[in-house]
Amino acid sequence: MPERIQRHQQAAEEENDPTIYYTVSQVAKMIGVSSRWLADRCRAEEVDHVYMARKRKFTPEQVKQVMAQYTVKGPDREAEQRELERIARESEKTRARLENARKRDARAK
Repeated sequence: MPERIQRHQQAAEEENDPTIYYTVSQVAKMIGVSSRWLADRCRAEEVDHVYMARKRKFTPEQVKQVMAQYTVKGPDREAEQRELERIARESEKTRARLENARKRDARAK
């Protein structure tokens, strides 16, 4: 979780802040995006949020979900390596089958 969100939540806990919901502008500031961008994502129903009394708000859990939703994970190098090894094995099997077929054809002539 980004440090800004952790600092904000720690400050709220230290103040015994009973905040159940955060506004769009509060969340946008916490995660480092514009309020407009976040409000647009809400209107497009791309992020979970609470819409109550014509206001868009977020629970602390929903703030975490927004961050998780837009987190880009790096490539799984181990999975890529396993896939390359599998392809190499399949290629070797195909090569062996073709060689055996050529030998059979040569004997048949």
